[in-house]
Amino acid sequence: MADERDEIRHRVNIVDLVGQRVSLKKRGKRWEGLCPFHDDKHPSFTVSEDTGTYRCWACGAWGDIFDWVMKTQNVDFAEALALLAQQAGVELRSRGQKKPPGERETQDRVMAEAVAYFKENLSRHRPALDYCASRGLTQKVLEAWDIGFAPAVDAGLAERLAAKKLGLPLAKDLYVVAQDGTGGYFDRFKGRLMFPIRDERGKWVAFGGRILGDGQPKYINSGDTPLFKKKRVLYGLFQARDALSQGKPAVLVEGYLDVIACHVAGVDSAVASLGTALTEDQAKLLRRFTEEVVILYDGDEAGLKAAESGCAVLAEAGLRVSVCDLPPGQDPDSLVKARGPTGLDEALAAAVEPIVFRVSLVERRVHPDSQEFWPSIYRVLATSDNPSLVERMATILAGKYLPHQSSTQAVSTLLNEVRRLRSGKKPVQRQAASTKPTLPKQPSMSQAEIGVLHAFVEEPLRERAYSSLKRESLWFSAAAQECRAAILDAFPERPPSGPPREWMHAIESDDHRRALTDIAAREETVNERYLDGCVAKLETQAEQRRIDELKSGQEGDERLQAIMEKLASIKTPRE
Repeated sequence: MADERDEIRHRVNIVDLVGQRVSLKKRGKRWEGLCPFHDDKHPSFTVSEDTGTYRCWACGAWGDIFDWVMKTQNVDFAEALALLAQQAGVELRSRGQKKPPGERETQDRVMAEAVAYFKENLSRHRPALDYCASRGLTQKVLEAWDIGFAPAVDAGLAERLAAKKLGLPLAKDLYVVAQDGTGGYFDRFKGRLMFPIRDERGKWVAFGGRILGDGQPKYINSGDTPLFKKKRVLYGLFQARDALSQGKPAVLVEGYLDVIACHVAGVDSAVASLGTALTEDQAKLLRRFTEEVVILYDGDEAGLKAAESGCAVLAEAGLRVSVCDLPPGQDPDSLVKARGPTGLDEALAAAVEPIVFRVSLVERRVHPDSQEFWPSIYRVLATSDNPSLVERMATILAGKYLPHQSSTQAVSTLLNEVRRLRSGKKPVQRQAASTKPTLPKQPSMSQAEIGVLHAFVEEPLRERAYSSLKRESLWFSAAAQECRAAILDAFPERPPSGPPREWMHAIESDDHRRALTDIAAREETVNERYLDGCVAKLETQAEQRRIDELKSGQEGDERLQAIMEKLASIKTPRE
């Protein structure tokens, strides 16, 4: 697999690849253009043919050819690999057991036939059409979302699939038919309004069936199948892709009708988590399409709990999160019906930060006179890493619940309690991280350290620069030490050969690859004289640090004098 990726990197020129979507102009060593990932007015987007990477200096977007395809085409790595392999003419070796020829095509035909069957039956079933009308599902909406109806017959779909010679065992695997004890097949869904579920690529992968009117269970959903893993799919994501690509935040709701109501009301970035338990995989899937999510779950207790846990899951995936707090008993669908698009827009505009939402949950669940009230408040505030927001919340809470105390004193008391809780966690974190002594961190690398790393990127100087990387004592700033260690971890015996685009991926950390890419983009001339000067500067600084250590440790005068003489013999060119 690594060889395949290397061959693709060798064959696909990132300037040509990015140039298919972005107008690029050559500027020195780099190509520049308007960033496609934000509203760029002045060219802040650069592409380096040498390192095989792109970088936006405004929004921070960065990556290689695989990242580019994943982000611009909203696909995962495996799909990006396949697309680039096809473009490069590289044949991918099969991973795992290969499916029989045509199996995926047959699966798609089974799902398409089931969708057609349900849609045809909806047009014939007056009670189902009346129910759709009562829920605001117009004919246009029914067509747009491929909504259908499963009639209350035993084997209508099973007989249709068999007549078309589509294997019923395969249909059983896809959860559209089931098998009885005699070996006969019958329909899984009966007497239900059917919502076909597409994955992010638009493929039909599952169904959700809702009973007409009241009754239990209200919904029956497909189980996990070869096409469908519930924890990895978001209903409506395929329909929301265009809106998300325009920079709109995703609006996360609970169910099918909530998604559809939001889209009809103009909020076309709505998706559903198919229930209240948002999963890590669903959050990661969302992260491929957006950086911001607004949670709009139902206003009942289950929805509130799910919103609280969803905040943590989404934040862990690197998403910005806000939460809408709907009134008890209300959901997005009922909100749109009661107040129209304006009501939905107002609810979204009133979304708050997760910590504000969690404080409101404490306020409604715990009486202010209870001994648990303030400790619960402190625990919530202590989870925030935004001091200004914590102070603002402390001021609001003090004014609301401690009106007889001095405002300044009350806020100070609250903040002290929050700090005490936060500091109580820190020693554990420090102890876990302190497995070895570290030098004091500096905010950035020195110019001499940058110069040696720059020389390492240039192939004619790489061998000599690598020798300096091996000399640990020369490196002082934390950023340079970490970058040096990452390089040596990737190339412990000898330096790599070839242009950086062919070996940069071997460095494990994105941060360190990005640092080297940024250094390689510098326009200064790097030659042997420049490298010698940088190394001499680092040697001088290393000796000076040793002198300082000896002085502070009151070492012998003879040892100190010897180092002073060595220092005087080093010529220190100006940087």
